Formats: sequence, C-alpha cells, structure tokens
Amino acid sequence: WFGTSSGMLRVPLNQFSHTDYHYQQYYLFKGQRINKIISYPWVYPDSSYSYLLYQTLDKLVRLRYREKPSFNFQTSSYSDKHGNGVFNNDLIFREKDQTIFVATKGNGLQIILKDSSITLSEKDGLLSNTINVLCLPNDSLLILGTNKGINVLELKNTNKYPSIAKSYFITTADGLKGNEINDISYQNQHIIATTNMGVSFINLPPITKMKDRFPIYITDFIVNGKRMTHKAGECIYLKYNENNIQIIFNAIDL
Repeated sequence: WFGTSSGMLRVPLNQFSHTDYHYQQYYLFKGQRINKIISYPWVYPDSSYSYLLYQTLDKLVRLRYREKPSFNFQTSSYSDKHGNGVFNNDLIFREKDQTIFVATKGNGLQIILKDSSITLSEKDGLLSNTINVLCLPNDSLLILGTNKGINVLELKNTNKYPSIAKSYFITTADGLKGNEINDISYQNQHIIATTNMGVSFINLPPITKMKDRFPIYITDFIVNGKRMTHKAGECIYLKYNENNIQIIFNAIDL
C-alpha cells in the first residue's frame, strides 16, 4: 500500500516490479491526497477481512478489505462519525487499548476510541495546537513534534480516555536547533529530532526528572562596569543613571 498525492496505490507483492510501473488498475480513491497509512488490528469475528487506517487532508478513514475470492473493500470515515474536524498531519495507533492518536494542524491532539473521541489542546497543557509528527515509544509516553518545539507527554488513563500526567517542553530556549519539528525518532532513551535548522540529539531522562525548566546559575551582575554583590533573595535597587547592565550566567545546553 502506498499513499500518494493523487490517491492510494495497492500493489500485490507477487506483481510488484522495479521496472514495470503500470499500476493504474490498483489505484483507489483517485484525486485524494493520502498523508499516511497504518495497519489497524481491529478485532471482528469475521477474520477474512483486514483493516487499514488512512489519513487525507481533511479526514481519517478506516478501510476494510479482503483479497479472496476477489478484492473488495468498504470505508468508514472517523471524521464523519465523531465530528473531529481536520486530520492532516500524522497518526499513530496504541495497540494496548486500540487508541488512535491524531496530530492536526491547529486543532490539537485528537484521541479516538472505537465509539467516541476527545481533543487535547494548549488549554490542556500542550505546547502547541499544531502538531507535525507523533512518536509513541511506549504505552505511557507520547512525543509530539510541533511548530513550537518538542512536547513530551507522560500519559495516564483517567476513566475512559488517556490524559496528561506530565507535560514537558523542549524549545530553542533549551538548546533545540529549531522549533519547527519535521520528524522524530526515539532510541535508547534519546530523542532524535529533525528541525528546520538542523538535527538535535536529546537525552530524555534528565528532562523528565527535572521538576522545572533547565536551571540558570547567575555568576556575576555588573552595573556600569562594577560588579554588584548581594545576598541570596536580596532585592537590588538601581539609580536612574545605573543603566549599563551585564548579567553573566551558566546554563545547561542540550
């Protein structure tokens, strides 16, 4: 199965060739741009069918098909069923509870179960409502690549739906190469992110263990060329002509 800018291409493996590109008879949904296709282990008593999820610019669709005695298929649109708006960037499937996570442009994170769905947004603790890519290293960790940086979510199940236990932000202020995230992979507790300004390699455990943002240690405070001294927590009051200020600090760089 191939998702293209002009439809979905289905090519039986026994007919696939590197030299023969005449596959027009296998095109489905011509005229639709297919963003992504994933297998979908939907469980039904009738095991003669297989299932896929595919994503277009404006909807998420389940495809039911079988090869024998002859190929036939049926589709069911999630966006029509649940009224979830636009699905257009990425999707990922959590097999544990058959939950679908959908990244959208401007509509946040869609979480879809078999019979219903919810939406998480910036109001719920997300870094951005525009999510470009998703990565699911395990059942309790979801990494979002957004237009504002990386958002690491620790998930928990509250009643029916997954919810956010903790939300961590990683941006250029923390050493990320760029805030526009194009792709993400996860290996050995490290995030590899391709951004609009280059590739970043991030060690995740120090981030999730921190109670707050990366610490900044101020080492010197200089006013009009003179080093100021003060006690911890003490307020410093400057005169109107003390307006040439330098702050020297140390910070952690990713």
